[in-house]
Amino acid sequence: MSIALMTMAWQTVLPLNQKAALLALSDWANDEGSSLHPSIYALSERLTCSERTAQRLMRDLEDGQWIAVVGNHNGGRPGATRNYRINVRKLREEAFREEERRAEYRRQYRHTNMDNTPDPFAQTGDKLSMTGDTGVTGDKLTGVTNQVETGDKTGSRRVTNQAETVTPVSP
Repeated sequence: MSIALMTMAWQTVLPLNQKAALLALSDWANDEGSSLHPSIYALSERLTCSERTAQRLMRDLEDGQWIAVVGNHNGGRPGATRNYRINVRKLREEAFREEERRAEYRRQYRHTNMDNTPDPFAQTGDKLSMTGDTGVTGDKLTGVTNQVETGDKTGSRRVTNQAETVTPVSP
């Protein structure tokens, strides 16, 4: 399990399913990206997809040069799995490039927006210990009153069903 590779995999710009496959492979690999020999079945179980989809994802990652087959190129003996290696150099470069792009975005846009946004944590006092209407702003809702419009004609201060409030008609 390589936390370093998984961290870099999160920062890459890949389609979701390919990123999930790369994350799963990074979880199985060591920090050098080797010692990686997952079966298609194990990958499909981890990604909760079909084995055919797992094969296609592995092929897509190979075509994009994210991974390479380093052993059992033709599958080897029946039941043997291929050995893969993650392209750590490409992963590191792509993660660095994406982190730089995100940092530039934060510098240009997010920082200016944060200056205009009020701080939600600027209130004083412990909000958990406050009771009642402390700190409430704006219009307050009116409570149920003992008026005809509420449907309560009995004066019992309860909301009643329309059928209960209608006076029976005498024959």
